[in-house]
Amino acid sequence: ILGVEASRIAIFSATKSFVRSAPRKARLVADLIRGRRVDEANGLLQFSPKRAAVPIKRALSAAVAEAEA
Repeated sequence: ILGVEASRIAIFSATKSFVRSAPRKARLVADLIRGRRVDEANGLLQFSPKRAAVPIKRALSAAVAEAEA
């Protein structure tokens, strides 16, 4: 898969609690970045006019920090 052994692919996730945003609106932003590379997703979130992009960007940075640790 993708030129890498399946055992070497890791999936990291992060969740945010108590976000003052509707789940439907947050899902729109999450669908925008799902499946993209981290640098590309950060760029999209940085310039997104949606209010839900801020907590999703924080969750993305938390997942990246977890992956590097």
